[in-house]
Amino acid sequence: MRKKPTEKPEEKKLTTEQLARMGPQLEDSFVEDETDLIRLLRKDVIAAVEELIEKGEDGLPEMRYLVRLYYQHQKFRMHSGNVIKRYSERGKSHTLVSWAFHRDLGMEKNLVSALSYYAAKESTGMGAWAQQAVGIGPVISVGLLANIDKRRRKISQLWSFAGLNPDMPKKWGSLGKRPFNSQLKLLAFKVGHSFMMMHNKPHCFYGHIYAQRKAYEIERNVSGGNKELAAKILSEKRFSDDTNAKAALTAGRLPDAQIEQRSERFATKLFLCHWQAEAYYRWFGEPMPEPWIVSEQAQAAGLGVHHYIEAPPEMQPLSKAPLRGGRSAA
Repeated sequence: MRKKPTEKPEEKKLTTEQLARMGPQLEDSFVEDETDLIRLLRKDVIAAVEELIEKGEDGLPEMRYLVRLYYQHQKFRMHSGNVIKRYSERGKSHTLVSWAFHRDLGMEKNLVSALSYYAAKESTGMGAWAQQAVGIGPVISVGLLANIDKRRRKISQLWSFAGLNPDMPKKWGSLGKRPFNSQLKLLAFKVGHSFMMMHNKPHCFYGHIYAQRKAYEIERNVSGGNKELAAKILSEKRFSDDTNAKAALTAGRLPDAQIEQRSERFATKLFLCHWQAEAYYRWFGEPMPEPWIVSEQAQAAGLGVHHYIEAPPEMQPLSKAPLRGGRSAA
């Protein structure tokens, strides 16, 4: 007599949170369809993002994490791409590496899609405003929103918060904590690098600012304007004798890489100045205090030799009121 087949007990499905906690201990039998866990329908993504938008400032920590997650997947994808190229040149198999490459690439695309929707729909409008600048995409625009908290900051305070203050102590362990936002500092670097990459585009305002500043920096460097700074760097740091940096500093010039970094930072700081002026007006309904260097006090001290570079007209839908101090921000 044939025995009836015993029915397998129905396996209990685990929540995404439970699966995440299990990590490497997760058995394949718990996952019936992997795509159900790693792939959301577009409507689900939109619903999740809209929920974060409704939370306002309370939803920013999650967006901040998603921006960091995007750059992590981008880093892994680029590294996998280099491995695939190297293996291909040697005629070696790279099936699993290719699989990892496409998984990270897919996560990049999915995250960009979510961040783009957030930037377009969030209530302040700063996500869309920032993307008017050629070179600024949804990842950077949302990253700025998520990492610059709503405070009545002067632009010099924002630069320090972003790690762009040249007078900041190099060793900050004695301060008890990091004196800047590390993720915002990374975003600031990416902003400047993006403007450098796009500076040949006809409508890249900040890219043109970068190019003008680099020409100035090169001329000043060649004419000996950085001689004292070069000597100071040479006395404070050690360099191998066979490096281009050591040769340039010995000759009284800054290395080419440092000239590049200074030029990119100049464009970044100007963009952040315009970003803060616009956000300040939207947040508090009043103009941001003008930068000290263009104030009457600076001029009276003989230091007011700089002028305020205005943002392009298309990026000033609300900040047409003058900076506090009487100078136009439009």
